[in-house]
Amino acid sequence: MHPVRTILALTILASTILIYPHSASAEFRTDTLAARIEALDGETGSGRLGVGLVDLKDGSAWSWRGDERFPMQSVYKLPIALAILTAADDGRLNLDDTIALGREDLSIQWSPIAREFKGERATYTVRQLAEHALQLSDNTASDALLRLAGGPGSVTALLHRHGIAGMRVDRSEREMQPEALGLPPFRPEWANETALAEALNDLPPSVRRAALVAYLADIRDTTTPKAAAHLLAKLARGELLSEPMTRVFLGILAGTRTGGSRIKAGVPEGSAVAHKTGTAMDVLGTGPAVNDVGIVTLPGGRQIVVAVFVAGSDRPPAERERLIASVTRAAIEALH
Repeated sequence: MHPVRTILALTILASTILIYPHSASAEFRTDTLAARIEALDGETGSGRLGVGLVDLKDGSAWSWRGDERFPMQSVYKLPIALAILTAADDGRLNLDDTIALGREDLSIQWSPIAREFKGERATYTVRQLAEHALQLSDNTASDALLRLAGGPGSVTALLHRHGIAGMRVDRSEREMQPEALGLPPFRPEWANETALAEALNDLPPSVRRAALVAYLADIRDTTTPKAAAHLLAKLARGELLSEPMTRVFLGILAGTRTGGSRIKAGVPEGSAVAHKTGTAMDVLGTGPAVNDVGIVTLPGGRQIVVAVFVAGSDRPPAERERLIASVTRAAIEALH
């Protein structure tokens, strides 16, 4: 067996997202759904497919590898943002508060803030950092919010208080990404993408392969598909935040600009998607993580939570994204 295997539309208004009561009176049509997802799992090559689904109309849920752990990558920005919006709800901070970032705060791998940084300091509101982290998947913004939230332990503790035990946040992007790629601890020059690429080119393939295998076996910064779907279902039902702050969160997620070929590509015309993607840098032709989790509002208003994780797949990147779209399509077709 392969070693890796072992181991709402962009402009939708948040007010259109309906919050349904929870019940458990119905189920997905699991006969055809299970067969379809099993076939898609076989299309991951060296990888694994994880799926968590919740029908927000009746509360029914279904999962595939639902209790297995998958690396979140930038999906972990969801619980970080939840911690920030909880603090705003509690009056411990304001979304209009300003945060000054210096060059020493720039993070690694993907950060529009780092790309566009001029001078020695720049100022952002908390809301702007949340938008950068969720909509653009900006690692500098995420690390700034994680510090503001009190660190990984505070975020994970918040998840546990809400009964979401299968998800954990352990490291900043500046800690997680170098380790996952086989690099030594973060160096400030790696905020520059060219410098990062040069550092990776200097690594022997054996080091990168070992880091990949270790990353896929690591429980840090992981979630189960059930936990990810549970988080979004609780958010949509208004069980995590006040109604105004829930609408803020959903409104930001509705403006996500990444992952157009994932969940969004699998929904019917006229649907809306509020979602968060996660993507790891490929290692020797293998994608450690290609993920998308979101709330789909179908034409007519019915909603479904879709959480899809593809870990350790050696299929081409476009095929990994198509898998997520296919899972979404299968899930919608399986609704009663």
